[in-house]
Parts: sequence; C-alpha cells; structure tokens
Amino acid sequence: MLEEKLLVKMFLSFFLWVCFLIMITVFIIIISLDTILKAGESMKIALHSLAALNILDTFATVIGIRNALIQEANPIMDSLYSSHPIIFIVVKLSLSAIVYALILYNKFPEKKWFSSITYTALLLYSLTFLLHGIWIYYALST
Repeated sequence: MLEEKLLVKMFLSFFLWVCFLIMITVFIIIISLDTILKAGESMKIALHSLAALNILDTFATVIGIRNALIQEANPIMDSLYSSHPIIFIVVKLSLSAIVYALILYNKFPEKKWFSSITYTALLLYSLTFLLHGIWIYYALST
C-alpha cells in the first residue's frame, strides 16, 4: 500500500512539473509568436490552449471532487456539480466546444482587448490547473 502511494505521488509530481513546464512554454511561445505570425494565428494557439486546459481541468476537478481531494471554488460551477456531475461536465465541455467553433469558423474578435483577456485567462487558468494538481498531490501524499 505504501509503495503504491509512493508511486502515485512520484507520477503526479512528474506529471505536474511536465504540465507546468508545457503551460509556461506554450504561454511564452504564444506571446513571442504574436510578432512573428500573421494576425490571428497566435490567438488561435492561445484559444486552443485555453480550450484544452478547460477540458483537462474538467476531468481533474471531477476526479479531485469525487475523491474528496479538492473543492470547486467557483460558486456557479459548484452548484452545477452539486446538482449533478454530468451537468457540470457538459457545461464545461460546451465552453470548450464554443471556443473551438470560434477557431474553426475564424470568428473571434481580432481586437487588442480580446487578446488581452484571452492571454490573461490563459495565464490564470494555467495557474488554477497547477493549483489543482498541487492540491491533489498533497492530498494523496498524506
């Protein structure tokens, strides 16, 4: 039992650091690509990253809540999860689907305010995802 818990802890530690490094790398690349790529391409990458983080966060949150490792801090999402976890999952995945539809049909605003909001959301979501991982890691290690 102790060895199994240690293996899980080591895997989660490795996974968290890899995710964190990937998120930081993607964020730096997106910001630097803004000057290299034609208009809108770096925004597509940022939106892809945001939607992917949302999908990963959905399942990390469900796993964390089901195993009593974390709590949903967002009151709206918490009430959705409390009513039924499937509703929570459908809403979160629908948000990612909307973002992917914006990318697919190239219908996102190419305004400075939109890119500022997107980059800020990407950074905050990356940190939130990292926090979820840290909480799960420490809960499993105790």
